[in-house]
Amino acid sequence: MPRFDGARERIHQPVWSMACRGIGISNVTNGVRLFSDNANSSAEFTNMATSGAFASDQTFVVKAIRTVMYFQSIKDEEFNAYGNPALLPALNGVTVAGTNSRALDLYSLLGYGANLTLNCSEKDQFTSQLVYCPQGFGIQGSTTGNSRNVVSNGWPSQEAIMLLAKDVPIPARQGFFVKLDFFPYKPINGNVPGAGAGTTAGTAGNAATAYTSSLDTLAYLNGFDGIKMLGIILDGLKTRDIL
Repeated sequence: MPRFDGARERIHQPVWSMACRGIGISNVTNGVRLFSDNANSSAEFTNMATSGAFASDQTFVVKAIRTVMYFQSIKDEEFNAYGNPALLPALNGVTVAGTNSRALDLYSLLGYGANLTLNCSEKDQFTSQLVYCPQGFGIQGSTTGNSRNVVSNGWPSQEAIMLLAKDVPIPARQGFFVKLDFFPYKPINGNVPGAGAGTTAGTAGNAATAYTSSLDTLAYLNGFDGIKMLGIILDGLKTRDIL
């Protein structure tokens, strides 16, 4: 298709990539790279047309980074009312372990227990905890009618996003990715800061007992068998040819 030489258009267009999106046990790996393998992905996982770089001569300026999180248990009878009657009873049987309490835990465990790193042109441009990059949108409210969560990562407002102090430009044909690193919560037994005995507090008549293993943030995410979504949105301006 012919293009207008010397003329380009700039649009506001976020790009996204999901580490996981669906229901059931997942297999997200530590250090997973988003935006870097889009060959077989559909729009539910990413809106990138090519892997690891923008198509053709497109450029992008990253102005904000958002972390998308959504977790919801399907361990209740409400899911039997609609949809596929053959599928949903199996989902809501005794084999479903993830409760809404566990879904709520995931927001904090991942927010404080995982980091993101934006890498562009083979250089790390920005690193932070996921909680530092709220999504700035989502469903807000409360309900007592059923066990549904009405939660989002941060306040659901466009004013409550993490704007970069300095824009990160992604030139044409330059590779980029976002890496997610998950860190376990280890017993506090000499690790600093906050060194301690690495035990439970104990109660009257019950002595404190030592913690023998870490709380694995990634295992908690992968083991949750409800609805789950974890991904990154790069919000900014895309420049492209006019066809």
